[in-house]
Amino acid sequence: MLTSPLLGPDGKPIVHDADEMPNRVGWNPLRGLTLNRVLSLLDGAETGYLADLTWLYRYVEKREPITTTLAERREAALSRCRWAVVKEEEVVRRVNGDPVLVDEQTAFLNDLFGKIDNLNAAWRWLGSAAFRGYAHLEKHYDAAGNVVHLEPVPQWFFGLMFPRHQYCYNADAQNSTHGDPIEERHWIIRECERHIDELAAILYVGRNMSWKDWQLYVSRHGVPNIFLEVAKEAAATDADYARLAGTLRQFVSAGKGVLPPGVKANLFGAGQGAEKTPFPGFMDYIDRMLVLRGTGGKLTMLSEATGIGQGATTAHEAVFDEIASAEASAIAELIHNAIGEPALSRAFPGQPQLVRFSIARPMSSNLKETAEGLLALRRAGWAVSRAKAVEMLGFEVEETAGEVGPAAAPGTVPQQIPGMAASRASQDGSDPEAETVAAVLLDTREAIQSALRVFADDGRAPTEEELRTLLDKLPEFLRLANTRTAGQVSFERMMEQAFAEGVEAQ
Repeated sequence: MLTSPLLGPDGKPIVHDADEMPNRVGWNPLRGLTLNRVLSLLDGAETGYLADLTWLYRYVEKREPITTTLAERREAALSRCRWAVVKEEEVVRRVNGDPVLVDEQTAFLNDLFGKIDNLNAAWRWLGSAAFRGYAHLEKHYDAAGNVVHLEPVPQWFFGLMFPRHQYCYNADAQNSTHGDPIEERHWIIRECERHIDELAAILYVGRNMSWKDWQLYVSRHGVPNIFLEVAKEAAATDADYARLAGTLRQFVSAGKGVLPPGVKANLFGAGQGAEKTPFPGFMDYIDRMLVLRGTGGKLTMLSEATGIGQGATTAHEAVFDEIASAEASAIAELIHNAIGEPALSRAFPGQPQLVRFSIARPMSSNLKETAEGLLALRRAGWAVSRAKAVEMLGFEVEETAGEVGPAAAPGTVPQQIPGMAASRASQDGSDPEAETVAAVLLDTREAIQSALRVFADDGRAPTEEELRTLLDKLPEFLRLANTRTAGQVSFERMMEQAFAEGVEAQ
Protein backbone atom coordinates (compact mmCIF):
# COMPACT_ATOMS: atom_id res chain seq x y z
CA MET A 1 0.00 0.00 0.00
CA LEU A 2 1.42 3.36 -1.06
CA THR A 3 1.34 6.37 1.21
CA SER A 4 1.65 10.05 0.58
CA PRO A 5 4.16 12.40 2.23
CA LEU A 6 1.18 14.60 3.07
CA LEU A 7 0.55 14.32 6.79
CA GLY A 8 -2.77 13.73 8.48
CA PRO A 9 -4.08 15.22 11.76
CA ASP A 10 -2.03 12.65 13.71
CA GLY A 11 1.19 13.70 11.98
CA LYS A 12 1.40 10.40 10.10
CA PRO A 13 1.36 9.97 6.31
CA ILE A 14 -2.11 9.71 4.82
CA VAL A 15 -3.09 6.27 3.65
CA HIS A 16 -5.07 6.69 0.46
CA ASP A 17 -7.30 3.70 0.96
CA ALA A 18 -11.06 4.10 1.34
CA ASP A 19 -11.27 1.01 3.52
CA GLU A 20 -8.93 2.61 6.06
CA MET A 21 -10.99 5.79 6.60
CA PRO A 22 -13.22 5.43 9.69
CA ASN A 23 -15.41 8.38 8.72
CA ARG A 24 -16.17 6.83 5.32
CA VAL A 25 -16.30 3.11 6.00
CA GLY A 26 -19.86 1.90 6.28
CA TRP A 27 -21.40 4.99 4.74
CA ASN A 28 -23.22 3.88 1.63
CA PRO A 29 -24.49 7.04 -0.12
CA LEU A 30 -26.88 4.98 -2.26
CA ARG A 31 -29.11 4.13 0.72
CA GLY A 32 -32.22 6.27 0.55
CA LEU A 33 -30.78 8.24 -2.35
CA THR A 34 -33.25 10.66 -3.93
CA LEU A 35 -33.04 12.96 -6.90
CA ASN A 36 -33.13 15.98 -4.59
CA ARG A 37 -30.11 14.61 -2.72
CA VAL A 38 -28.16 14.16 -5.97
CA LEU A 39 -29.05 17.68 -7.12
CA SER A 40 -28.04 19.05 -3.71
CA LEU A 41 -24.62 17.39 -3.99
CA LEU A 42 -24.19 18.71 -7.53
CA ASP A 43 -25.09 22.22 -6.36
CA GLY A 44 -22.59 21.92 -3.50
CA ALA A 45 -19.85 20.86 -5.89
CA GLU A 46 -20.31 24.12 -7.81
CA THR A 47 -19.18 25.95 -4.66
CA GLY A 48 -16.30 23.59 -3.86
CA TYR A 49 -17.87 20.83 -1.73
CA LEU A 50 -16.56 17.80 -3.60
CA ALA A 51 -15.95 14.93 -1.18
CA ASP A 52 -19.50 13.62 -0.68
CA LEU A 53 -20.32 13.87 -4.38
CA THR A 54 -17.23 11.97 -5.49
CA TRP A 55 -17.87 9.35 -2.80
CA LEU A 56 -21.32 8.90 -4.37
CA TYR A 57 -19.66 8.59 -7.78
CA ARG A 58 -17.49 5.77 -6.42
CA TYR A 59 -20.56 3.79 -5.39
CA VAL A 60 -22.38 4.45 -8.66
CA GLU A 61 -19.37 3.09 -10.55
CA LYS A 62 -19.41 -0.01 -8.31
CA ARG A 63 -23.17 -0.72 -8.35
CA GLU A 64 -24.64 0.65 -11.58
CA PRO A 65 -23.96 -2.06 -14.19
CA ILE A 66 -23.63 0.08 -17.31
CA THR A 67 -21.39 2.64 -15.58
CA THR A 68 -19.28 -0.17 -14.12
CA THR A 69 -18.79 -1.75 -17.53
CA LEU A 70 -18.01 1.58 -19.18
CA ALA A 71 -15.38 2.37 -16.54
CA GLU A 72 -13.78 -1.07 -16.89
CA ARG A 73 -13.76 -0.96 -20.70
CA ARG A 74 -12.32 2.54 -20.89
CA GLU A 75 -9.64 1.78 -18.30
CA ALA A 76 -8.71 -1.42 -20.13
CA ALA A 77 -8.40 0.49 -23.41
CA LEU A 78 -6.12 3.05 -21.75
CA SER A 79 -4.01 0.27 -20.24
CA ARG A 80 -3.36 -1.09 -23.73
CA CYS A 81 -1.69 2.17 -24.67
CA ARG A 82 2.10 2.48 -24.62
CA TRP A 83 4.36 5.40 -23.93
CA ALA A 84 7.24 6.58 -26.05
CA VAL A 85 9.37 9.64 -26.69
CA VAL A 86 8.63 10.99 -30.16
CA LYS A 87 10.14 13.73 -32.30
CA GLU A 88 8.28 17.02 -32.66
CA GLU A 89 8.31 16.92 -36.44
CA GLU A 90 6.93 20.42 -37.00
CA VAL A 91 9.33 21.98 -34.51
CA VAL A 92 12.29 20.16 -36.02
CA ARG A 93 11.37 21.41 -39.51
CA ARG A 94 10.72 24.96 -38.32
CA VAL A 95 14.02 25.37 -36.45
CA ASN A 96 16.02 22.98 -38.65
CA GLY A 97 16.66 20.89 -35.57
CA ASP A 98 19.99 19.21 -35.01
CA PRO A 99 19.64 15.39 -35.25
CA VAL A 100 22.24 15.02 -32.51
CA LEU A 101 20.12 17.20 -30.21
CA VAL A 102 17.08 15.10 -31.07
CA ASP A 103 18.92 11.96 -30.02
CA GLU A 104 20.21 13.57 -26.82
CA GLN A 105 16.78 14.82 -25.79
CA THR A 106 15.18 11.49 -26.69
CA ALA A 107 17.64 9.61 -24.49
CA PHE A 108 17.12 12.13 -21.71
CA LEU A 109 13.32 11.79 -21.68
CA ASN A 110 13.48 8.02 -21.99
CA ASP A 111 15.65 7.94 -18.88
CA LEU A 112 13.46 10.50 -17.10
CA PHE A 113 10.16 8.69 -17.63
CA GLY A 114 11.79 5.27 -17.30
CA LYS A 115 12.46 6.10 -13.64
CA ILE A 116 8.73 6.42 -12.84
CA ASP A 117 7.71 3.08 -11.35
CA ASN A 118 3.93 3.29 -12.00
CA LEU A 119 3.61 5.29 -15.21
CA ASN A 120 0.91 3.07 -16.77
CA ALA A 121 -1.18 3.07 -13.57
CA ALA A 122 -0.72 6.84 -13.30
CA TRP A 123 -2.23 7.66 -16.67
CA ARG A 124 -5.06 5.18 -16.05
CA TRP A 125 -5.87 7.14 -12.89
CA LEU A 126 -5.96 10.38 -14.86
CA GLY A 127 -8.50 8.60 -17.05
CA SER A 128 -10.86 8.45 -14.04
CA ALA A 129 -11.36 12.21 -14.42
CA ALA A 130 -13.64 11.46 -17.40
CA PHE A 131 -16.01 9.84 -14.89
CA ARG A 132 -15.49 11.82 -11.67
CA GLY A 133 -14.70 15.25 -13.05
CA TYR A 134 -11.08 15.50 -11.92
CA ALA A 135 -8.09 13.40 -10.89
CA HIS A 136 -4.88 14.20 -9.00
CA LEU A 137 -1.44 12.64 -9.17
CA GLU A 138 1.08 13.65 -6.51
CA LYS A 139 4.72 13.74 -7.60
CA HIS A 140 7.14 11.74 -5.48
CA TYR A 141 10.85 12.51 -5.89
CA ASP A 142 14.13 10.73 -5.32
CA ALA A 143 17.15 12.31 -3.64
CA ALA A 144 18.25 13.85 -6.94
CA GLY A 145 14.90 15.58 -7.45
CA ASN A 146 13.67 13.23 -10.18
CA VAL A 147 10.04 12.17 -10.23
CA VAL A 148 10.05 8.44 -9.51
CA HIS A 149 6.43 7.83 -8.54
CA LEU A 150 3.05 9.39 -9.27
CA GLU A 151 0.66 8.73 -6.41
CA PRO A 152 -3.06 8.63 -7.30
CA VAL A 153 -4.98 10.49 -4.58
CA PRO A 154 -8.75 9.75 -4.43
CA GLN A 155 -11.08 12.59 -5.29
CA TRP A 156 -12.77 12.78 -1.89
CA PHE A 157 -9.60 14.12 -0.30
CA PHE A 158 -10.10 17.43 -2.12
CA GLY A 159 -12.24 20.51 -1.96
CA LEU A 160 -12.18 23.75 -3.90
CA MET A 161 -11.54 27.06 -2.19
CA PHE A 162 -14.48 29.13 -3.50
CA PRO A 163 -14.58 31.46 -5.40
CA ARG A 164 -10.91 30.85 -6.21
CA HIS A 165 -10.43 27.75 -8.29
CA GLN A 166 -7.76 26.33 -6.00
CA TYR A 167 -7.78 22.78 -4.71
CA CYS A 168 -7.25 22.17 -1.03
CA TYR A 169 -6.34 18.85 0.57
CA ASN A 170 -8.61 17.54 3.33
CA ALA A 171 -6.70 14.94 5.28
CA ASP A 172 -9.87 13.59 6.92
CA ALA A 173 -11.72 13.38 3.57
CA GLN A 174 -14.61 15.45 4.91
CA ASN A 175 -16.98 17.42 2.70
CA SER A 176 -15.39 20.83 3.05
CA THR A 177 -13.94 23.78 1.18
CA HIS A 178 -11.27 24.21 3.82
CA GLY A 179 -7.94 22.44 3.98
CA ASP A 180 -4.33 22.81 3.02
CA PRO A 181 -3.91 24.54 -0.37
CA ILE A 182 -1.85 22.29 -2.62
CA GLU A 183 1.20 23.46 -4.54
CA GLU A 184 0.25 22.62 -8.10
CA ARG A 185 3.90 22.24 -9.17
CA HIS A 186 3.94 19.03 -7.11
CA TRP A 187 0.79 17.68 -8.77
CA ILE A 188 -0.59 16.61 -12.12
CA ILE A 189 -4.28 17.54 -12.30
CA ARG A 190 -6.76 16.60 -14.98
CA GLU A 191 -10.24 18.16 -15.08
CA CYS A 192 -13.25 17.14 -17.21
CA GLU A 193 -16.23 19.43 -16.81
CA ARG A 194 -18.68 17.22 -18.73
CA HIS A 195 -17.96 14.04 -16.81
CA ILE A 196 -19.90 10.80 -17.07
CA ASP A 197 -20.75 10.16 -13.41
CA GLU A 198 -22.84 13.34 -13.18
CA LEU A 199 -25.35 11.86 -15.61
CA ALA A 200 -24.90 8.35 -14.17
CA ALA A 201 -25.82 9.52 -10.64
CA ILE A 202 -29.00 11.22 -11.87
CA LEU A 203 -30.03 8.25 -13.98
CA TYR A 204 -29.23 5.88 -11.11
CA VAL A 205 -32.10 7.40 -9.14
CA GLY A 206 -34.45 7.00 -12.10
CA ARG A 207 -33.36 3.41 -12.66
CA ASN A 208 -33.74 2.54 -8.97
CA MET A 209 -37.22 4.07 -8.70
CA SER A 210 -38.35 2.37 -11.90
CA TRP A 211 -36.92 -0.94 -10.70
CA LYS A 212 -38.85 -0.70 -7.42
CA ASP A 213 -42.09 0.16 -9.24
CA TRP A 214 -41.52 -2.72 -11.66
CA GLN A 215 -41.03 -5.14 -8.77
CA LEU A 216 -44.24 -3.90 -7.16
CA TYR A 217 -46.10 -4.36 -10.42
CA VAL A 218 -44.79 -7.91 -10.82
CA SER A 219 -45.72 -8.80 -7.23
CA ARG A 220 -49.26 -7.58 -7.81
CA HIS A 221 -49.89 -8.78 -11.33
CA GLY A 222 -47.30 -11.42 -12.01
CA VAL A 223 -49.26 -14.08 -10.08
CA PRO A 224 -52.90 -14.29 -11.17
CA ASN A 225 -55.83 -13.90 -8.79
CA ILE A 226 -57.75 -17.17 -8.49
CA PHE A 227 -61.43 -17.39 -7.67
CA LEU A 228 -63.49 -20.56 -7.49
CA GLU A 229 -66.79 -20.64 -9.26
CA VAL A 230 -68.96 -23.07 -7.27
CA ALA A 231 -72.23 -24.58 -8.38
CA LYS A 232 -75.01 -24.56 -5.83
CA GLU A 233 -74.97 -28.29 -5.42
CA ALA A 234 -71.21 -28.32 -4.79
CA ALA A 235 -71.25 -26.10 -1.72
CA ALA A 236 -74.47 -26.23 0.10
CA THR A 237 -73.11 -25.56 3.58
CA ASP A 238 -70.45 -23.41 5.27
CA ALA A 239 -68.40 -26.54 5.82
CA ASP A 240 -68.39 -27.14 2.08
CA TYR A 241 -67.07 -23.61 1.46
CA ALA A 242 -64.39 -24.05 4.11
CA ARG A 243 -63.30 -27.30 2.52
CA LEU A 244 -63.10 -25.65 -0.92
CA ALA A 245 -61.11 -22.74 0.52
CA GLY A 246 -58.59 -25.23 1.89
CA THR A 247 -58.41 -26.89 -1.53
CA LEU A 248 -57.72 -23.48 -3.11
CA ARG A 249 -54.91 -22.74 -0.68
CA GLN A 250 -53.32 -26.10 -1.50
CA PHE A 251 -53.82 -25.41 -5.19
CA VAL A 252 -52.08 -22.02 -4.99
CA SER A 253 -49.17 -23.17 -2.80
CA ALA A 254 -48.42 -26.34 -4.75
CA GLY A 255 -49.30 -25.02 -8.17
CA LYS A 256 -51.53 -28.01 -8.86
CA GLY A 257 -54.53 -29.75 -7.41
CA VAL A 258 -57.85 -31.44 -8.09
CA LEU A 259 -61.18 -29.63 -7.78
CA PRO A 260 -64.41 -31.50 -7.03
CA PRO A 261 -67.20 -31.70 -9.61
CA GLY A 262 -69.08 -28.47 -10.06
CA VAL A 263 -66.13 -26.26 -9.10
CA LYS A 264 -64.23 -24.19 -11.72
CA ALA A 265 -61.14 -22.04 -11.21
CA ASN A 266 -61.10 -18.61 -12.87
CA LEU A 267 -57.89 -16.58 -13.29
CA PHE A 268 -57.91 -12.79 -13.24
CA GLY A 269 -55.18 -10.19 -13.68
CA ALA A 270 -52.38 -12.47 -14.87
CA GLY A 271 -49.92 -10.16 -16.56
CA GLN A 272 -52.62 -7.74 -17.64
CA GLY A 273 -50.90 -5.58 -20.25
CA ALA A 274 -47.41 -6.60 -19.05
CA GLU A 275 -45.91 -5.98 -22.46
CA LYS A 276 -47.31 -2.42 -22.45
CA THR A 277 -45.83 -1.31 -19.13
CA PRO A 278 -43.36 1.60 -19.35
CA PHE A 279 -40.66 -0.04 -17.20
CA PRO A 280 -38.68 -2.03 -19.83
CA GLY A 281 -38.61 0.87 -22.25
CA PHE A 282 -37.57 3.35 -19.58
CA MET A 283 -34.79 1.11 -18.28
CA ASP A 284 -33.54 0.59 -21.83
CA TYR A 285 -33.58 4.36 -22.38
CA ILE A 286 -31.39 4.89 -19.30
CA ASP A 287 -28.91 2.28 -20.53
CA ARG A 288 -28.75 3.90 -23.95
CA MET A 289 -28.15 7.37 -22.53
CA LEU A 290 -25.26 6.08 -20.42
CA VAL A 291 -23.72 4.19 -23.33
CA LEU A 292 -23.92 7.25 -25.56
CA ARG A 293 -22.41 9.46 -22.87
CA GLY A 294 -19.65 7.00 -22.06
CA THR A 295 -18.70 6.40 -25.70
CA GLY A 296 -18.75 9.95 -26.93
CA GLY A 297 -22.07 9.62 -28.74
CA LYS A 298 -21.08 6.61 -30.85
CA LEU A 299 -24.44 5.43 -32.17
CA THR A 300 -22.86 2.22 -33.44
CA MET A 301 -22.59 1.11 -29.83
CA LEU A 302 -26.38 0.77 -29.71
CA SER A 303 -26.60 -1.78 -32.50
CA GLU A 304 -26.48 -4.69 -30.08
CA ALA A 305 -28.50 -4.21 -26.95
CA THR A 306 -26.41 -1.74 -24.95
CA GLY A 307 -23.38 -2.42 -27.05
CA ILE A 308 -21.16 -3.38 -24.16
CA GLY A 309 -22.48 -6.73 -23.04
CA GLN A 310 -21.25 -10.20 -23.78
CA GLY A 311 -22.38 -9.93 -27.35
CA ALA A 312 -20.26 -6.88 -28.10
CA THR A 313 -18.44 -7.09 -31.41
CA THR A 314 -14.94 -6.19 -32.45
CA ALA A 315 -16.35 -2.90 -33.74
CA HIS A 316 -17.41 -2.01 -30.21
CA GLU A 317 -13.93 -2.68 -28.89
CA ALA A 318 -12.58 -0.44 -31.63
CA VAL A 319 -14.77 2.37 -30.27
CA PHE A 320 -13.13 2.13 -26.86
CA ASP A 321 -9.70 2.03 -28.49
CA GLU A 322 -10.59 5.17 -30.45
CA ILE A 323 -11.70 6.93 -27.25
CA ALA A 324 -8.53 5.80 -25.49
CA SER A 325 -6.38 7.11 -28.33
CA ALA A 326 -7.81 10.63 -28.01
CA GLU A 327 -7.78 10.50 -24.22
CA ALA A 328 -4.20 9.22 -24.16
CA SER A 329 -3.05 12.17 -26.25
CA ALA A 330 -4.63 14.63 -23.82
CA ILE A 331 -3.16 12.82 -20.80
CA ALA A 332 0.29 12.63 -22.41
CA GLU A 333 0.24 16.39 -22.94
CA LEU A 334 -0.55 16.92 -19.25
CA ILE A 335 2.26 14.61 -18.12
CA HIS A 336 4.75 16.11 -20.55
CA ASN A 337 3.92 19.67 -19.51
CA ALA A 338 4.21 18.73 -15.82
CA ILE A 339 7.40 16.63 -16.01
CA GLY A 340 9.01 16.49 -19.45
CA GLU A 341 8.92 20.15 -20.48
CA PRO A 342 10.42 21.63 -17.29
CA ALA A 343 13.05 18.87 -17.17
CA LEU A 344 14.08 19.59 -20.77
CA SER A 345 14.27 23.32 -19.97
CA ARG A 346 16.67 22.61 -17.12
CA ALA A 347 18.78 20.06 -18.98
CA PHE A 348 18.94 21.93 -22.30
CA PRO A 349 18.68 25.64 -21.42
CA GLY A 350 18.15 27.90 -24.38
CA GLN A 351 17.74 24.93 -26.75
CA PRO A 352 14.54 24.14 -28.68
CA GLN A 353 12.56 21.18 -27.37
CA LEU A 354 12.53 18.74 -30.26
CA VAL A 355 10.91 15.72 -28.60
CA ARG A 356 7.97 15.04 -26.34
CA PHE A 357 6.41 12.36 -24.17
CA SER A 358 3.67 10.46 -25.98
CA ILE A 359 1.03 7.88 -25.08
CA ALA A 360 -0.70 6.04 -27.88
CA ARG A 361 -2.39 2.75 -28.55
CA PRO A 362 -0.73 0.40 -31.02
CA MET A 363 -2.59 0.66 -34.30
CA SER A 364 -2.44 -3.10 -34.67
CA SER A 365 -2.45 -5.82 -32.06
CA ASN A 366 -0.47 -7.98 -34.44
CA LEU A 367 3.15 -6.90 -34.23
CA LYS A 368 4.13 -8.90 -37.30
CA GLU A 369 1.42 -7.35 -39.51
CA THR A 370 2.33 -3.83 -38.39
CA ALA A 371 6.05 -4.35 -38.99
CA GLU A 372 5.43 -5.90 -42.42
CA GLY A 373 3.14 -2.99 -43.34
CA LEU A 374 5.82 -0.45 -42.42
CA LEU A 375 8.41 -2.39 -44.41
CA ALA A 376 6.13 -2.57 -47.46
CA LEU A 377 5.57 1.19 -47.36
CA ARG A 378 9.30 1.79 -47.10
CA ARG A 379 10.07 -0.45 -50.08
CA ALA A 380 7.35 1.24 -52.11
CA GLY A 381 9.14 4.53 -51.67
CA TRP A 382 6.82 6.04 -49.07
CA ALA A 383 8.47 7.79 -46.14
CA VAL A 384 7.15 6.78 -42.70
CA SER A 385 8.33 9.03 -39.90
CA ARG A 386 9.90 7.55 -36.81
CA ALA A 387 7.18 9.19 -34.69
CA LYS A 388 4.44 7.48 -36.72
CA ALA A 389 6.25 4.14 -36.52
CA VAL A 390 6.45 4.49 -32.74
CA GLU A 391 2.74 5.28 -32.64
CA MET A 392 1.85 2.27 -34.78
CA LEU A 393 4.09 -0.20 -32.98
CA GLY A 394 3.51 1.09 -29.47
CA PHE A 395 7.17 1.03 -28.41
CA GLU A 396 10.38 2.95 -29.10
CA VAL A 397 12.30 2.21 -32.30
CA GLU A 398 15.56 3.48 -33.75
CA GLU A 399 16.32 4.45 -37.33
CA THR A 400 18.59 2.04 -39.23
CA ALA A 401 21.41 3.19 -41.45
CA GLY A 402 21.47 2.33 -45.14
CA GLU A 403 18.88 0.97 -47.50
CA VAL A 404 16.21 -1.47 -46.56
CA GLY A 405 17.25 -4.84 -47.86
CA PRO A 406 15.13 -7.41 -49.64
CA ALA A 407 12.57 -9.41 -47.82
CA ALA A 408 13.75 -12.57 -46.11
CA ALA A 409 13.00 -15.78 -47.87
CA PRO A 410 9.85 -17.52 -46.72
CA GLY A 411 10.48 -19.80 -43.78
CA THR A 412 13.66 -18.08 -42.57
CA VAL A 413 14.13 -16.73 -39.08
CA PRO A 414 14.71 -12.99 -38.55
CA GLN A 415 18.31 -12.40 -37.55
CA GLN A 416 17.34 -9.83 -34.91
CA ILE A 417 16.00 -12.68 -32.80
CA PRO A 418 19.09 -14.86 -32.44
CA GLY A 419 19.09 -18.47 -31.45
CA MET A 420 15.70 -19.25 -32.96
CA ALA A 421 15.33 -22.33 -35.09
CA ALA A 422 13.32 -22.37 -38.25
CA SER A 423 11.67 -25.69 -37.58
CA ARG A 424 8.31 -24.07 -36.90
CA ALA A 425 8.26 -21.90 -40.00
CA SER A 426 4.99 -22.43 -41.77
CA GLN A 427 4.35 -22.53 -45.49
CA ASP A 428 3.11 -18.95 -45.53
CA GLY A 429 6.46 -17.69 -44.28
CA SER A 430 5.46 -16.96 -40.69
CA ASP A 431 7.53 -18.12 -37.74
CA PRO A 432 5.37 -18.65 -34.66
CA GLU A 433 8.33 -19.16 -32.34
CA ALA A 434 10.02 -15.95 -33.45
CA GLU A 435 6.73 -14.07 -33.23
CA THR A 436 6.18 -15.35 -29.69
CA VAL A 437 9.63 -14.31 -28.57
CA ALA A 438 9.13 -10.87 -30.12
CA ALA A 439 5.73 -10.52 -28.43
CA VAL A 440 7.11 -11.54 -25.02
CA LEU A 441 9.95 -9.06 -25.45
CA LEU A 442 7.35 -6.41 -26.21
CA ASP A 443 5.30 -7.22 -23.12
CA THR A 444 8.39 -7.09 -20.86
CA ARG A 445 10.21 -4.18 -22.47
CA GLU A 446 10.27 -1.98 -19.34
CA ALA A 447 12.06 -4.67 -17.36
CA ILE A 448 14.50 -5.33 -20.20
CA GLN A 449 15.25 -1.65 -20.79
CA SER A 450 15.79 -1.03 -17.06
CA ALA A 451 18.10 -4.03 -16.78
CA LEU A 452 20.08 -2.88 -19.83
CA ARG A 453 20.55 0.54 -18.29
CA VAL A 454 21.80 -1.00 -15.04
CA PHE A 455 24.10 -3.50 -16.74
CA ALA A 456 25.23 -1.15 -19.50
CA ASP A 457 28.46 -2.08 -21.22
CA ASP A 458 30.31 1.03 -20.09
CA GLY A 459 33.16 -0.59 -18.19
CA ARG A 460 31.68 -0.23 -14.72
CA ALA A 461 29.82 -2.52 -12.35
CA PRO A 462 26.29 -1.53 -11.27
CA THR A 463 26.01 0.12 -7.87
CA GLU A 464 24.09 -1.37 -4.98
CA GLU A 465 21.54 1.43 -5.25
CA GLU A 466 20.95 0.71 -8.95
CA LEU A 467 20.45 -3.00 -8.25
CA ARG A 468 18.08 -2.29 -5.36
CA THR A 469 16.04 0.12 -7.49
CA LEU A 470 15.79 -2.47 -10.25
CA LEU A 471 14.59 -5.12 -7.77
CA ASP A 472 12.02 -2.70 -6.35
CA LYS A 473 10.63 -2.05 -9.82
CA LEU A 474 10.40 -5.70 -10.87
CA PRO A 475 6.97 -6.37 -9.26
CA GLU A 476 5.44 -3.50 -11.23
CA PHE A 477 7.17 -4.70 -14.41
CA LEU A 478 5.75 -8.19 -13.89
CA ARG A 479 2.29 -6.77 -13.25
CA LEU A 480 2.47 -4.78 -16.49
CA ALA A 481 3.63 -7.84 -18.39
CA ASN A 482 0.75 -9.89 -17.00
CA THR A 483 -1.79 -7.27 -18.15
CA ARG A 484 -0.58 -7.35 -21.72
CA THR A 485 -1.76 -9.86 -24.25
CA ALA A 486 0.73 -9.88 -27.12
CA GLY A 487 2.78 -12.75 -25.71
CA GLN A 488 -0.29 -14.73 -24.68
CA VAL A 489 -1.98 -14.38 -28.05
CA SER A 490 1.19 -15.28 -29.94
CA PHE A 491 1.89 -18.27 -27.69
CA GLU A 492 -1.66 -19.59 -28.13
CA ARG A 493 -1.31 -19.20 -31.89
CA MET A 494 1.98 -21.13 -31.81
CA MET A 495 0.43 -23.96 -29.75
CA GLU A 496 -2.55 -24.17 -32.08
CA GLN A 497 -0.25 -24.52 -35.08
CA ALA A 498 1.91 -27.10 -33.32
CA PHE A 499 -1.22 -29.10 -32.43
CA ALA A 500 -2.47 -28.95 -36.01
CA GLU A 501 0.92 -30.11 -37.30
CA GLY A 502 0.89 -32.98 -34.79
CA VAL A 503 -2.58 -34.09 -35.86
CA GLU A 504 -1.56 -33.91 -39.52
CA ALA A 505 1.57 -35.95 -38.84
CA GLN A 506 -0.48 -38.66 -37.15
